[in-house]
Amino acid sequence: WLSTVLCEPLVRKDLSASMLAGLAARLLLAILPGILAFKAGDATSHGLRVTSARFQHVKDTESSSSSRKHSFLRKFKGRSAFLRSRSVAIIPQPKTMDLLGGEDLVLTTGAAVRVSTPSLADLAALHGVLGKAGLKVDTRADLPQFLLVREGSDNAEKYTLSVSSADKVVRIGASSSHGLFNGLMTLRQLLRRGAAGTWRLPQVQISDEPVHEWRGLMLDVSRHFFNASDVKHLLDTMALYKLNRFHWHLSDDQGWRMPVAKYPRLTQVGAFREDGHGSDARYGGFYNEDEVKDIVAYAKSLHIEVVPELDSPGHIQAAVAAYPDLGNAPAVVATQFGALEHTMKPSDQSMNFMADVISSTAHLVDSDYFHVGGDEVVTGQWSTSQAAQTFLAEHHKKRLEDIASVMTKSAVAAVNKLGRRAVVWDDAMSRDLPKDTVVMLWRSWLGVGRLAEEAASRGHAVVMCPQDRTYLDQFQSKGGASDAFGAIGGFLDLLKVYEMDFDGHGAAVLGGQGQLWTEYIEDRRNLDYKAWPRGIALAEATWSAARRPGFDDFQRRLALHLEELRTSQVNFREADGKQALPRSQVLEEKSPQATPRPPSNAVRTQEQPVHESWLRSIVEGPMLRQTAVHVRNRELKQKATKATVRKVRAALRPTHRRVVLRGFHRSKG
Repeated sequence: WLSTVLCEPLVRKDLSASMLAGLAARLLLAILPGILAFKAGDATSHGLRVTSARFQHVKDTESSSSSRKHSFLRKFKGRSAFLRSRSVAIIPQPKTMDLLGGEDLVLTTGAAVRVSTPSLADLAALHGVLGKAGLKVDTRADLPQFLLVREGSDNAEKYTLSVSSADKVVRIGASSSHGLFNGLMTLRQLLRRGAAGTWRLPQVQISDEPVHEWRGLMLDVSRHFFNASDVKHLLDTMALYKLNRFHWHLSDDQGWRMPVAKYPRLTQVGAFREDGHGSDARYGGFYNEDEVKDIVAYAKSLHIEVVPELDSPGHIQAAVAAYPDLGNAPAVVATQFGALEHTMKPSDQSMNFMADVISSTAHLVDSDYFHVGGDEVVTGQWSTSQAAQTFLAEHHKKRLEDIASVMTKSAVAAVNKLGRRAVVWDDAMSRDLPKDTVVMLWRSWLGVGRLAEEAASRGHAVVMCPQDRTYLDQFQSKGGASDAFGAIGGFLDLLKVYEMDFDGHGAAVLGGQGQLWTEYIEDRRNLDYKAWPRGIALAEATWSAARRPGFDDFQRRLALHLEELRTSQVNFREADGKQALPRSQVLEEKSPQATPRPPSNAVRTQEQPVHESWLRSIVEGPMLRQTAVHVRNRELKQKATKATVRKVRAALRPTHRRVVLRGFHRSKG
């Protein structure tokens, strides 16, 4: 125990002043209760049970005739058990966890262990966890044994886990591969470094299962494109914290990312826009069929279900740019963000198009769910459209809002025809959809309770996605004061995510989901910063719900996870707002497939073009909260060419719709 509490930080060579002070405090806390016990003659010894709601001390059944001279050691052991519990940091907090005390199971890096698993897939998952400690698989009977066994349960995600150092056995039981995988993710978190090339597992008994079945993250790859490597990187961290739904927002006004063989122009034209956000480079990208299948298979290996989304009849301008007959001019991919006025032309042709692309995507993405959007449909263009009036007459409707109802119901029918369950944003809830349609409640300013009551009255199950609790593109400090990146605005810190409410007001609540809208998230580094650790708080909120032990306890456990995230190259947000990884550290090649072009009116002092996107790489921090940015005679290194930038002054405020840089004049959303 002393090795674990006092020596581990020394082995890690973490010798900051605060750590040295912490070591002294640990030693004092360890010895003081024993001294007091020796003086008082307290003969009570303690085991420890940790539940998801509180620490619960359980008295041993030791005989009351025990000698008084052992009271010091027993009290010291009790304090040891408590401090040991403080070093066990499982997220999400298990339903029940008994810390048994005694010696840890010690495993030496490079040593061999025996394994027994029900399937090759389970073996592969176990191998991934053992690989963390550098352990090898062997068949000798005298080796530590890792057993994965199937046992009965009515919840496929439920698992039990036990560690016995005396028997040298680690056992995980579940009724399915998903449950076994959940147990393995807990085992991975239990493994901690010991001294001199060893790994330690505390003796525990865990029984665990989630409260909610839908625990997800949504990634918008339209506003900014993220390649297959970026997506897998996000999935890896999701799996560690048992997030099991990846909502893939594949189309919007600013880009279409999903290949559809029948409509090749969707990716040839609809995947690219004429400038990026804050850049004059042609911007875009898309996935090919093999990449889509690979991402889906990778997610499946992590027991994460991919839920694709193709939005309509609003947020459709990229498709209209590719096939102008689907809508109105201008037939270009949008470069502005927000709820734009462009909508799909109300016609049978448009509804057949949506049925085709839904069918094609469902063929590539094997999922029980398919999201058809239905949000933020602006009816302005329909009000002056003869096609809209004809459509209303054909469907015996009168209101412009009825057009959205007919078109959304058509998309839902296309999903149901494929044997899938449709999902919509809550804007579409009033469109008289089938009862088995899942509704994502996001418009928190209308009152999530009121929206949930409406969903209940219509017979819909819901996923909690309130903007004020789950939109992870918002600032994490008030006004972005300590944030390392810009954001769309707002304020959503770790506490607000952790304390989100799951009261369905009569509606069946499937779970909750965090939203990563990417207007202001342009690369993997920023994506990590926005997603983590708020996504970890969301994982515990959705897994444990009312069982959550409290924010202070969560923060304690979270602090013990951050170093592994850093080792895994996850650029999470530190508590002080800094990035976890140095700016100089290259994570991966940047995602966007951008084609740079020089702005015709750029100010430059030599022939090489100077791009505003290059300027952005010089400026530290989010520009939205800078009143002025001065750049003077800086050489742009590690680029294809060198250039000298004249003094530039930029005054930007969040409310400005236009940004003027000297020599640049670009319209911004």
